[in-house]
Amino acid sequence: MVISAICPSLESIPTRDALCTQQDIPLLEGLLEHIQRGASRFHVPGHKGHFGVPSPLLEALGPAVFRMDLTELDPIDHLQKPHWIIAQAQDLAAEAFAADKTFFLVNGSTSGVVTMLLSSLSDGDEVILSRTSHRSAYGGLILSGAIPHYIHAPYQNEMGIPGQITSYLMETSLRKHRGAKAVLVTSPNYYGLSADSRALAELVHAHGLPYLQDEAHGAHFTFHPHFEEPAMKAGADMVVHSAHKTLGSLTQSSLLHWHCGRIPLERVRSVLRMMQSTSPSYLLTASLDAARWQMANFGQELWERAIELAEMARQEINAMSPLRCFGEEVVGQAGAHALDPTKLTIHFQQLGITGYHALDLLREQGVEVEMGDPWNVLAIVTAGDTEESIASLLNGLRVILESASGDPSRCKRPPMGMPPIPRQLLSPREAFFAASKRIPLQEATGRACAETITPYPPGIPIICPGEEIDVGIIDYTLQLKDYGADIHGAEDETLEWVRVIS
Repeated sequence: MVISAICPSLESIPTRDALCTQQDIPLLEGLLEHIQRGASRFHVPGHKGHFGVPSPLLEALGPAVFRMDLTELDPIDHLQKPHWIIAQAQDLAAEAFAADKTFFLVNGSTSGVVTMLLSSLSDGDEVILSRTSHRSAYGGLILSGAIPHYIHAPYQNEMGIPGQITSYLMETSLRKHRGAKAVLVTSPNYYGLSADSRALAELVHAHGLPYLQDEAHGAHFTFHPHFEEPAMKAGADMVVHSAHKTLGSLTQSSLLHWHCGRIPLERVRSVLRMMQSTSPSYLLTASLDAARWQMANFGQELWERAIELAEMARQEINAMSPLRCFGEEVVGQAGAHALDPTKLTIHFQQLGITGYHALDLLREQGVEVEMGDPWNVLAIVTAGDTEESIASLLNGLRVILESASGDPSRCKRPPMGMPPIPRQLLSPREAFFAASKRIPLQEATGRACAETITPYPPGIPIICPGEEIDVGIIDYTLQLKDYGADIHGAEDETLEWVRVIS
C-alpha cells in the first residue's frame, strides 16, 4: 500500500505553531508522515510494524494497520501531555463540538464517565444521577466514594422502554438533596429518547452545581439541525461522546468535552492521566481525528441521507402489521423531549415473540442488530448505511412475519418498566470492599448486594453493590433471565446464587 495514497496532502501538514482549520487532519497526517520517513524501529510494539506480526493477522488486516500501530514518540506527540499534532487534533475537535477543551479517549466512554465523576466529586460527596445510567457510572461511584441519589425516569409502558428525566423530577431531587455536589444525566438513552438538556443544565446551574451529561449515543447531534440540541451547546459542563457508536472512528475511541467555569481543568487532566492507558493506540486517536474531519466537512449531508433512510425504514416497518416502529409520536411521553430518528426500535409483542427471539431470527437472515430486549430489537442507522443495508433489514423482518410461530395470547408479558429503586444499605464503595459470601438468590431477600446485576445491552444495572435485595428485584431478574436476557456482573451467570455482604 502506498501511504501517500491514503493522504495525498502530506506536504501541507501543519507545523507546531500553525493554525489548523477543520479541513486539516493533523494527527492522521502527522502519523503518516512519520511512517513515510521509514525509521528503523527499536521501540515497542514488538511486531515492529511488519515482520513480527503473526501471519494470519497480517493476512487478515494487511500491513498498513501495523505500520500505523506506533508507541508514543516525540515526532507524533504524547496523549497524556500533548504539545503538537494531538493537541492540534483535540483543539479542532473542541471547535467542532462547541467545547472549550476536548480530550481523546482510548479506553472508551467508560473512562470518560468515570473521569467526569472523579473530577467533580470527592469521597463522601453526594451526587444526583439517572437510575438509567450506564454501568460505568456505578464504577465511578465506587472509585470516587460518592453517595448516589437516583432519579427514576418514567417508562414508556406501551413499548416497554425507559423515558427521560424531566425538569420537574430534577427540581424535586435538587430540593430533596441539597447537599449534592454534582448532577449526571444520561441522554439520549439507547432508544434515542432525549431529555431537555438546556432546561436541565439551567436548573442545575441555578442550584450552583456542575451539570454532567453522558451523551455517548449523541455524538452526531452537532452535525444536523434535525437532531436534539447537543449538550455542549445546551450548557453542560462536561459531556462524553462515544464517537465510535455513531461516527466513523474505531471501536473504543471516544471524546470527553469540557466547558470552563465549574470543574477545574487541571483536575480533569489529573484524573485522565490515571484513567487512560500510558500506551494509547494511535489507530484509535487518528480515527477520532479523521471522524471529526469527516463530520465537520460533510456531516450535514451524510446525516441528511441517514435520516432519510431511517424514515423510509420506519414507514416500511409500520406497514408490516403487527410490527411497530415508533416515531415522533412518542415525544412528550415519559419525559421524552426529542427522538433521534436514526434509532429504529422495532416492537414484536403483538407478533407473540420477544425481542431476544427476534434478534436471533434476524441473525439467521444475516442481519445483526444492536440489541434485543423483552419487547423490541434496536437497529441503528448511521452515515454508513445504504439503501441495500436497509433493504436487508426489511427483508429479514418480512421473513420473520412469514415464518414466526408466536401467539400473542400465549406470549409471556414482559415486565413493565424496572422495579422501584432498592434501598441503599451501604455506599457503593463500602459495599465493593466489604467482605461477602454467596447465597441462593431466592434466600437473599433483605441482604445487601455485593455485586452489580446488569442486563447487557443496554448496560443499566438492576441492582448495585450496597443495595437491598427484595422480592421485586429477585422476580424481575429471574423474569429477564427467563426471557433470554444476557446478564452481566453477577459472579454466577445462572443467577441461582448471588454474592451478598457478609
